[in-house]
Amino acid sequence: MSDQNQSKLDLDRLKPYFDSVELADFIETASSDRVVRRLEIYKATNYKGQPPRAGSPTGR
Repeated sequence: MSDQNQSKLDLDRLKPYFDSVELADFIETASSDRVVRRLEIYKATNYKGQPPRAGSPTGR
């Protein structure tokens, strides 16, 4: 069993790098009838590279 805290994907931070980011599927593992881990699989399409930094005169 695991009592590890699960991190959440910061979708707002990831979305500027792709045209779209969507949850494709998830897998849950259980022990003693209790979900102990959830793995989320995302589909991201059309990588655009690093987005420009806010406030940068050159955009990078």
